[in-house]
Amino acid sequence: MGNHLENNDEKKDRGRPFDKSLNNIILESAFELIAQVGYDALTIDAIAKKAKVSKTTIYRRWSSKEDIVVEAVLWINPLEKLLEKAAQRDTTQSLRIQLIELLNLSMGEEHGISQQALAAINAAIPFHKQLGERMQVDFYNKFKSVFIATILPYFKPGSKINDEKITLLADLGPALITYRVHLLKNSFDLSYIESIVDDLMIPMLNSVLEEEEEL
Repeated sequence: MGNHLENNDEKKDRGRPFDKSLNNIILESAFELIAQVGYDALTIDAIAKKAKVSKTTIYRRWSSKEDIVVEAVLWINPLEKLLEKAAQRDTTQSLRIQLIELLNLSMGEEHGISQQALAAINAAIPFHKQLGERMQVDFYNKFKSVFIATILPYFKPGSKINDEKITLLADLGPALITYRVHLLKNSFDLSYIESIVDDLMIPMLNSVLEEEEEL
């Protein structure tokens, strides 16, 4: 019976464009399962069962569990949209609000499942080199790009930005949140994000801006 259903599903998929809504169901199912069982225990079978699709349907879209997990992270975290917004260089909204929004949306403050899933993925990275490399390129580097695009309008045109300090600032929020969730096993909320921005990021950014004005 299982093979019959899978063959029918394969025939229906063949030659048709991918259903984006089905992609979203699969990614959401994968993300929820990561939060529940962790990366190592996650299987394609379990994702297929939860999403109510065949394994064939999944493998036509992603070649491995790693691919699904990385895309699920990008799907739940709207970094591309945030980058587009930052590229508009809109300074009518305060830098503080923009940084809070960036950390809030990218680190999943509003969704407990996101926090649990990201903690599970971070816990697996030391034991899965390729997963770590993919997360570095596809998530953390994109986060850094959004961060830089967000703060650039507040520097004078042609300014020489201290790359080391900007990288430190970009790493600060995700590092503290990851430490809190993964190592301390504590969740975080909006007030914690506001503390990171108000007590650490803004003062450090002001210091960098002051140094730039003195050059």
